[in-house]
Amino acid sequence: VLKRLGIDVDLYPPGPIPTIFNINLREPSGYALASRFQMRDKDVIFAANAKSVDFLKLLNVIDAATASLRSANGGVQEFRSIR
Repeated sequence: VLKRLGIDVDLYPPGPIPTIFNINLREPSGYALASRFQMRDKDVIFAANAKSVDFLKLLNVIDAATASLRSANGGVQEFRSIR
């Protein structure tokens, strides 16, 4: 496959050459290419998250960290209103 892509494989020792392919599934051509891509034994697929997903994960961590403070503050406000 690497030879067909124009890569000089003579620089590497004989045997399998680890190769990384980057496919953008947001484009129709990337999706079409991925659907024809042949997987072999011991191949690995890595699917990265969108940047917005990472931001939402950060917000969830901050929300979880401040939830107990908000709960305690609500309890204090309720206690003050009873007095």
